[in-house]
Amino acid sequence: MYNDTIATISTIMTRDIVTVSPITLLGDIHEIFETHNIHHIPVVDDENHVKGIISKIDYAKALDCFTVFGTKYSIAHNEKNFKALMAKDIMTKQVVTLSPDDKIGTAAGIFKENILRSILVVDNDEELVGILTPFDLFIHAYREPVFLTANG
Repeated sequence: MYNDTIATISTIMTRDIVTVSPITLLGDIHEIFETHNIHHIPVVDDENHVKGIISKIDYAKALDCFTVFGTKYSIAHNEKNFKALMAKDIMTKQVVTLSPDDKIGTAAGIFKENILRSILVVDNDEELVGILTPFDLFIHAYREPVFLTANG
């Protein structure tokens, strides 16, 4: 293993991103989380500019608000209200963005100093081009195989 913190974010970011619009209903967001192995969904406008992000934690918090009463009527009412919510109602609006040309070390420092689980990557036109998570840094740091020997 070696220290490669001067490489650019573009070398390790995830480019194949599932996004939603601010008016995407929570029922659709639920389906995305159920069918994709992701933990963050960027919220973008028609020009692919970042408006916010929805994490599985944001989604779970919204879901939890609708589980107070267990009567048949309240469950149906809660489900109806929950499905009427949109991405803009639960998204985190303040997001951290970096450029694809920023260094991996910069991203690592941001993750270390802030309790973040994702950084959105935008180009010069502020369009979303990728997402970076601590898991991406972990995979990058340990991409070379490590072989264990009998001696440890």
